[in-house]
Amino acid sequence: MKKAIIIIGLILAVGIYILFFIQKEIVVLWNTNTVAIQVETPLQKNKVRIEYAMSTRFYKDDINFSKNTDYVLIFDGTTTKTTPNNYGENDFIISYEDQYYVPFRHFKTNWRHQHDYIFYFYKKEDTLYVRVTVEGVDDMNFETRMEKMPIKKPSEH
Repeated sequence: MKKAIIIIGLILAVGIYILFFIQKEIVVLWNTNTVAIQVETPLQKNKVRIEYAMSTRFYKDDINFSKNTDYVLIFDGTTTKTTPNNYGENDFIISYEDQYYVPFRHFKTNWRHQHDYIFYFYKKEDTLYVRVTVEGVDDMNFETRMEKMPIKKPSEH
C-alpha cells in the first residue's frame, strides 16, 4: 500500500512539473505575468499606481491623464488586475502619490511570453527614482528619475 501511494505521489509530482514546463515553454494555459512593488523607506507601497494599455498614446499635458482612456489599472496599493498578456507594444504609466510619473513601453515578441515586472522605488538626494526590471524572454531593465506631474493651469475666460 505504501509503495502505491509513493508511486502515485511521484506520478502526480512529475505531472505537475510537466504541466508547469508546458505552461511556460510551449502552450500558455493561464496568464502567469506578475507585478512586484518594492520601496525603500520612507516611501510607501500603497502610494504606487500602475496602469497598462496596449499600443496607446500617452498625453503628458493632462494632469489627471483623463485622455488615457485605454489604460487599465493593474496596481493601486495592491494588485487589482493581472497584467494582460499581449504581444507588441505594452504601455505602462507608473505614478507615485499622484505627484510623480514615468511612462514606458515594453515590447513583447510573442503573446505566450510570460514576464515578472518588478518596480523598485527609492529616493536619492530628494529626487524620486524607479528601477524597472522585466524578467522573461523579452527582458528589460532601466532606472530613471520620476517626473513631476504637470500642473494644470486654470482656464482663462
